[in-house]
Amino acid sequence: MHRSLRFGVRRTTIRLTLAIAALAFLSAVASAAGGNASPRIETARLADEGRTLVTTGPDADTVRWTVADWRTWAAPRFDEILDEAPELAGRTLKAADFDRFGAVAVHPGGARVAFSVTSYAVLTTVSLVGTLDPASGAVTMVHDAKFGDLEDPTWSPSGRYLAYALGTARASGEMLAIDDTETGRTVAHLDGENLLQAWRRARGDVAQPGGRPYLPHVRALVWRQDGTALRFVTDRPGEAGDVDAPTGPGVAWRFSIDGGGLELLVP
Repeated sequence: MHRSLRFGVRRTTIRLTLAIAALAFLSAVASAAGGNASPRIETARLADEGRTLVTTGPDADTVRWTVADWRTWAAPRFDEILDEAPELAGRTLKAADFDRFGAVAVHPGGARVAFSVTSYAVLTTVSLVGTLDPASGAVTMVHDAKFGDLEDPTWSPSGRYLAYALGTARASGEMLAIDDTETGRTVAHLDGENLLQAWRRARGDVAQPGGRPYLPHVRALVWRQDGTALRFVTDRPGEAGDVDAPTGPGVAWRFSIDGGGLELLVP
Protein backbone atom coordinates (compact mmCIF):
# COMPACT_ATOMS: atom_id res chain seq x y z
CA MET A 1 0.00 0.00 0.00
CA HIS A 2 1.24 3.46 -0.78
CA ARG A 3 2.75 5.19 2.27
CA SER A 4 0.53 8.31 2.07
CA LEU A 5 -2.54 6.09 1.74
CA ARG A 6 -1.53 4.11 4.84
CA PHE A 7 -1.16 7.37 6.82
CA GLY A 8 -4.56 8.58 5.57
CA VAL A 9 -6.25 5.38 6.71
CA ARG A 10 -4.50 5.60 10.07
CA ARG A 11 -5.59 9.23 10.60
CA THR A 12 -9.18 8.33 9.68
CA THR A 13 -9.12 5.41 12.14
CA ILE A 14 -7.82 7.68 14.90
CA ARG A 15 -10.52 10.27 14.22
CA LEU A 16 -13.25 7.61 14.33
CA THR A 17 -11.86 6.20 17.59
CA LEU A 18 -11.81 9.66 19.18
CA ALA A 19 -15.33 10.39 17.95
CA ILE A 20 -16.66 7.12 19.38
CA ALA A 21 -14.91 7.81 22.69
CA ALA A 22 -16.39 11.32 22.82
CA LEU A 23 -19.88 10.01 22.15
CA ALA A 24 -19.48 7.39 24.86
CA PHE A 25 -18.32 10.06 27.31
CA LEU A 26 -21.24 12.36 26.52
CA SER A 27 -23.66 9.46 26.84
CA ALA A 28 -22.24 8.60 30.25
CA VAL A 29 -22.53 12.23 31.39
CA ALA A 30 -26.13 12.44 30.17
CA SER A 31 -26.97 9.15 31.86
CA ALA A 32 -25.44 10.34 35.12
CA ALA A 33 -27.30 13.62 34.93
CA GLY A 34 -30.53 11.80 34.26
CA GLY A 35 -29.88 9.46 37.14
CA ASN A 36 -29.34 12.37 39.54
CA ALA A 37 -32.35 14.35 38.37
CA SER A 38 -35.52 14.05 40.39
CA PRO A 39 -38.41 12.30 38.64
CA ARG A 40 -41.00 14.72 37.30
CA ILE A 41 -44.09 15.38 39.42
CA GLU A 42 -47.33 16.02 37.56
CA THR A 43 -49.82 16.43 40.38
CA ALA A 44 -49.87 17.09 44.11
CA ARG A 45 -52.91 16.93 46.36
CA LEU A 46 -53.90 16.69 50.00
CA ALA A 47 -55.57 13.66 51.56
CA ASP A 48 -56.64 12.46 55.01
CA GLU A 49 -58.20 15.84 55.86
CA GLY A 50 -54.98 17.68 55.08
CA ARG A 51 -52.69 15.35 57.01
CA THR A 52 -51.08 13.76 53.93
CA LEU A 53 -49.46 15.24 50.83
CA VAL A 54 -49.65 12.93 47.79
CA THR A 55 -47.51 13.44 44.66
CA THR A 56 -47.79 11.51 41.39
CA GLY A 57 -46.24 11.65 37.94
CA PRO A 58 -45.39 9.57 34.85
CA ASP A 59 -41.72 9.32 35.85
CA ALA A 60 -42.23 9.17 39.62
CA ASP A 61 -43.73 6.74 42.04
CA THR A 62 -46.69 7.92 44.08
CA VAL A 63 -45.29 9.40 47.28
CA ARG A 64 -47.33 9.95 50.45
CA TRP A 65 -45.74 12.40 52.88
CA THR A 66 -47.59 13.00 56.13
CA VAL A 67 -47.61 15.95 58.47
CA ALA A 68 -46.12 13.56 61.03
CA ASP A 69 -43.19 13.07 58.63
CA TRP A 70 -42.77 16.85 58.47
CA ARG A 71 -42.87 17.15 62.26
CA THR A 72 -40.23 14.42 62.59
CA TRP A 73 -38.01 16.33 60.16
CA ALA A 74 -38.71 19.76 61.66
CA ALA A 75 -38.60 19.08 65.41
CA PRO A 76 -34.79 18.86 65.84
CA ARG A 77 -34.16 21.90 63.62
CA PHE A 78 -37.22 24.07 64.34
CA ASP A 79 -35.20 26.90 65.87
CA GLU A 80 -33.03 26.96 62.74
CA ILE A 81 -35.98 27.00 60.34
CA LEU A 82 -37.48 30.26 61.58
CA ASP A 83 -35.89 33.61 62.33
CA GLU A 84 -38.44 34.01 65.11
CA ALA A 85 -40.77 31.39 66.56
CA PRO A 86 -44.42 32.34 65.98
CA GLU A 87 -46.83 32.89 68.84
CA LEU A 88 -50.47 31.94 68.84
CA ALA A 89 -53.03 32.22 71.64
CA GLY A 90 -50.37 33.45 74.03
CA ARG A 91 -47.84 30.66 73.55
CA THR A 92 -44.81 30.01 71.40
CA LEU A 93 -45.41 27.37 68.74
CA LYS A 94 -43.29 24.29 68.17
CA ALA A 95 -43.19 21.79 65.34
CA ALA A 96 -45.69 19.54 67.17
CA ASP A 97 -48.31 22.32 67.03
CA PHE A 98 -48.58 22.13 63.23
CA ASP A 99 -51.07 19.42 62.32
CA ARG A 100 -52.35 20.09 58.78
CA PHE A 101 -51.03 20.87 55.33
CA GLY A 102 -52.75 23.92 53.94
CA ALA A 103 -51.88 24.24 50.24
CA VAL A 104 -49.69 22.63 47.58
CA ALA A 105 -48.28 23.71 44.19
CA VAL A 106 -46.06 21.73 41.81
CA HIS A 107 -42.79 23.40 40.78
CA PRO A 108 -42.62 24.32 37.04
CA GLY A 109 -39.79 21.84 36.55
CA GLY A 110 -41.73 19.10 38.30
CA ALA A 111 -38.95 18.20 40.72
CA ARG A 112 -40.41 19.82 43.85
CA VAL A 113 -43.73 20.74 45.38
CA ALA A 114 -44.44 23.81 47.50
CA PHE A 115 -46.56 23.30 50.59
CA SER A 116 -47.77 25.03 53.71
CA VAL A 117 -48.18 23.46 57.12
CA THR A 118 -50.57 25.09 59.56
CA SER A 119 -51.49 25.58 63.19
CA TYR A 120 -54.88 26.96 64.20
CA ALA A 121 -56.33 28.48 67.36
CA VAL A 122 -58.75 31.25 68.31
CA LEU A 123 -59.86 31.91 64.70
CA THR A 124 -56.23 32.40 63.65
CA THR A 125 -54.07 30.28 61.34
CA VAL A 126 -50.28 30.35 61.33
CA SER A 127 -48.71 28.96 58.15
CA LEU A 128 -45.16 27.85 57.46
CA VAL A 129 -44.15 27.57 53.80
CA GLY A 130 -41.67 25.07 52.37
CA THR A 131 -40.74 22.84 49.45
CA LEU A 132 -40.37 19.06 49.23
CA ASP A 133 -38.44 16.90 46.76
CA PRO A 134 -40.40 13.64 47.06
CA ALA A 135 -37.68 11.62 45.34
CA SER A 136 -34.93 12.50 47.81
CA GLY A 137 -37.00 13.65 50.78
CA ALA A 138 -35.15 16.99 50.82
CA VAL A 139 -37.09 19.78 52.53
CA THR A 140 -36.48 23.54 52.56
CA MET A 141 -38.46 26.12 54.53
CA VAL A 142 -39.11 29.85 54.32
CA HIS A 143 -37.66 31.51 57.41
CA ASP A 144 -40.70 33.47 58.61
CA ALA A 145 -44.21 32.44 59.58
CA LYS A 146 -47.34 33.87 57.93
CA PHE A 147 -50.66 34.63 59.57
CA GLY A 148 -53.44 33.27 57.39
CA ASP A 149 -54.18 30.37 55.05
CA LEU A 150 -52.34 30.17 51.74
CA GLU A 151 -54.58 30.78 48.72
CA ASP A 152 -53.68 30.32 45.05
CA PRO A 153 -49.93 29.54 45.48
CA THR A 154 -48.30 30.38 42.14
CA TRP A 155 -44.72 29.63 41.07
CA SER A 156 -42.74 32.07 38.94
CA PRO A 157 -41.76 30.61 35.54
CA SER A 158 -38.15 30.22 36.73
CA GLY A 159 -39.30 28.19 39.73
CA ARG A 160 -37.52 30.47 42.18
CA TYR A 161 -40.32 32.62 43.60
CA LEU A 162 -43.63 31.53 45.10
CA ALA A 163 -46.48 34.04 45.33
CA TYR A 164 -49.75 33.53 47.18
CA ALA A 165 -52.64 35.33 48.83
CA LEU A 166 -53.34 34.88 52.53
CA GLY A 167 -56.89 34.46 53.77
CA THR A 168 -57.97 35.08 57.34
CA ALA A 169 -61.13 34.77 59.38
CA ARG A 170 -62.04 38.28 58.21
CA ALA A 171 -61.68 37.75 54.46
CA SER A 172 -60.04 35.75 51.71
CA GLY A 173 -57.10 37.42 50.00
CA GLU A 174 -56.42 39.78 52.91
CA MET A 175 -52.68 39.84 52.15
CA LEU A 176 -50.16 39.01 49.41
CA ALA A 177 -46.76 37.40 49.97
CA ILE A 178 -43.88 36.47 47.66
CA ASP A 179 -41.14 34.12 48.89
CA ASP A 180 -37.71 33.45 47.41
CA THR A 181 -37.44 29.67 47.75
CA GLU A 182 -33.69 29.71 47.06
CA THR A 183 -32.84 31.98 50.00
CA GLY A 184 -35.85 31.20 52.17
CA ARG A 185 -36.61 34.92 52.44
CA THR A 186 -39.88 36.78 51.92
CA VAL A 187 -39.39 39.51 49.32
CA ALA A 188 -42.88 41.03 49.57
CA HIS A 189 -45.65 41.05 52.17
CA LEU A 190 -48.48 43.44 51.34
CA ASP A 191 -51.63 43.96 53.37
CA GLY A 192 -54.64 46.23 52.95
CA GLU A 193 -52.89 49.19 54.55
CA ASN A 194 -49.88 48.92 52.21
CA LEU A 195 -52.14 48.71 49.17
CA LEU A 196 -54.41 51.53 50.33
CA GLN A 197 -51.45 53.85 50.84
CA ALA A 198 -50.11 52.98 47.37
CA TRP A 199 -53.58 53.60 45.89
CA ARG A 200 -53.78 57.04 47.49
CA ARG A 201 -50.25 58.01 46.41
CA ALA A 202 -50.95 57.00 42.82
CA ARG A 203 -54.21 59.01 42.71
CA GLY A 204 -53.09 61.93 44.82
CA ASP A 205 -55.88 61.25 47.30
CA VAL A 206 -55.87 62.62 50.83
CA ALA A 207 -56.34 60.03 53.55
CA GLN A 208 -59.79 60.14 55.05
CA PRO A 209 -60.20 59.87 58.83
CA GLY A 210 -61.95 56.84 60.25
CA GLY A 211 -63.39 54.17 58.04
CA ARG A 212 -63.04 50.43 58.34
CA PRO A 213 -59.90 48.47 57.42
CA TYR A 214 -59.50 47.93 53.69
CA LEU A 215 -59.83 44.25 52.80
CA PRO A 216 -58.32 43.97 49.31
CA HIS A 217 -59.35 40.39 48.39
CA VAL A 218 -56.11 39.70 46.51
CA ARG A 219 -56.66 37.34 43.57
CA ALA A 220 -55.79 36.49 39.94
CA LEU A 221 -52.03 36.11 40.47
CA VAL A 222 -50.12 35.98 37.16
CA TRP A 223 -46.34 36.09 36.70
CA ARG A 224 -44.64 37.91 33.84
CA GLN A 225 -43.05 35.34 31.54
CA ASP A 226 -39.51 36.34 32.54
CA GLY A 227 -40.40 35.95 36.23
CA THR A 228 -39.44 39.50 37.21
CA ALA A 229 -42.90 40.77 38.14
CA LEU A 230 -46.24 39.57 39.46
CA ARG A 231 -49.58 40.99 38.33
CA PHE A 232 -52.58 40.68 40.64
CA VAL A 233 -56.04 42.11 41.20
CA THR A 234 -57.73 43.58 44.30
CA ASP A 235 -61.08 45.16 45.06
CA ARG A 236 -61.29 48.88 44.44
CA PRO A 237 -61.21 50.92 47.67
CA GLY A 238 -64.45 52.74 48.44
CA GLU A 239 -64.87 56.46 48.72
CA ALA A 240 -65.02 58.90 51.66
CA GLY A 241 -63.08 56.63 53.97
CA ASP A 242 -65.47 53.70 53.58
CA VAL A 243 -62.60 51.59 52.27
CA ASP A 244 -64.18 48.26 53.14
CA ALA A 245 -66.81 48.35 50.39
CA PRO A 246 -65.60 47.57 46.86
CA THR A 247 -66.87 49.84 44.11
CA GLY A 248 -66.86 49.01 40.41
CA PRO A 249 -64.33 46.71 38.72
CA GLY A 250 -61.18 45.41 40.39
CA VAL A 251 -57.85 47.19 40.54
CA ALA A 252 -54.80 45.74 38.78
CA TRP A 253 -51.34 45.95 40.36
CA ARG A 254 -47.82 44.86 39.51
CA PHE A 255 -45.05 44.02 41.96
CA SER A 256 -41.55 43.90 40.44
CA ILE A 257 -39.01 41.57 42.03
CA ASP A 258 -36.04 43.41 40.52
CA GLY A 259 -36.46 46.50 42.68
CA GLY A 260 -39.36 48.21 40.91
CA GLY A 261 -41.67 47.58 43.84
CA LEU A 262 -45.44 48.06 43.76
CA GLU A 263 -47.17 49.81 40.86
CA LEU A 264 -50.85 50.59 40.28
CA LEU A 265 -51.77 49.53 36.72
CA VAL A 266 -55.52 50.13 36.42
CA PRO A 267 -56.77 52.88 38.70
